[in-house]
Amino acid sequence: MKHLKITQKKIVSLLNIFYFCSLINSQNFNKNNPLWEIIGLLVISFAIISAYSFAKTDLKIPEITLKRTEISQLFEPVADSLKPTFQQNLLAETDTIIKEIEIKIDTIKKANKTEIRVDTIYRLDTLSKQEYMSRLDTTKQRILIIGDSMLENLRFRLRDYCEENGHDMKSVIWYSSTTEYFGQSDTLAYFIKQYNPTYILFVVGANELFVRDIKKKRQKYVEHILKQIGNRKFIWIGPPNWKEDTGINEMIVENVGEKRYYPSLNLKYKRHKDGAHPLKASAYAWMDSVATWITTESMYPIVLNKPTKAGKGGTNTTMLQPIRN
Repeated sequence: MKHLKITQKKIVSLLNIFYFCSLINSQNFNKNNPLWEIIGLLVISFAIISAYSFAKTDLKIPEITLKRTEISQLFEPVADSLKPTFQQNLLAETDTIIKEIEIKIDTIKKANKTEIRVDTIYRLDTLSKQEYMSRLDTTKQRILIIGDSMLENLRFRLRDYCEENGHDMKSVIWYSSTTEYFGQSDTLAYFIKQYNPTYILFVVGANELFVRDIKKKRQKYVEHILKQIGNRKFIWIGPPNWKEDTGINEMIVENVGEKRYYPSLNLKYKRHKDGAHPLKASAYAWMDSVATWITTESMYPIVLNKPTKAGKGGTNTTMLQPIRN
């Protein structure tokens, strides 16, 4: 059944693209645009190819045989020895179609200079629209962002988001902090009790990129951190790697899961002279990416429309000094 599930994701991705097309059309796209007609032809072609795959024999024209695709095999048992080849061929065909349609959509977007707000798009490959809307928390949040010095500039951009969307925020910077800092103390529990947040953004890991045998040394601290958070909604924002780490990101995702972990290491940053901390502009872009991910892909989506102007309020920040040995 594994190959069926993988292929199902690809097919549903196509449905997501078709939904996206209709969304674009609903936002005043020119219906006579030839690129839109091309997309329609691609969709029709895919439907015809899919239907032809169920034919009993290949269609023959003098000196030419039209081979059928393997889509129909989704509904037939596949021998274990053939599953790898079947899966690879089918996914390759589907990927080609998806890429072609995505290119046309991107071309149409550029030609019409249309912008679609992140909060209007949902991930159809993981949730239906109804399921997504039922999980999207549209209520006012009390957000606590807490962690190491990497949130120095993140907090200002988060402030902009909170002012735009009616949320309250508190921030706590514990300089040089690590999972060991938080895992050996009740600091996190203290601020959770003090601020009673409905949503927590935990930013820790940058000071542990190069710890050897990190899972062996820090696993117990991560477990204690999660115990302090309890059943509150939270996202662990991973460190913005400037070099390959020794396992901190892997350890985090293994403990919290992909839907509660934002992989900051996948972004590119312009950094301060220390080579580690992102410059303000990069930190703002980082927070924008986190907000988009929270809204569209995280386990706990909340309303985080992109700010239309810079915030004017404070960040309600508490600063804690490093532990001195």
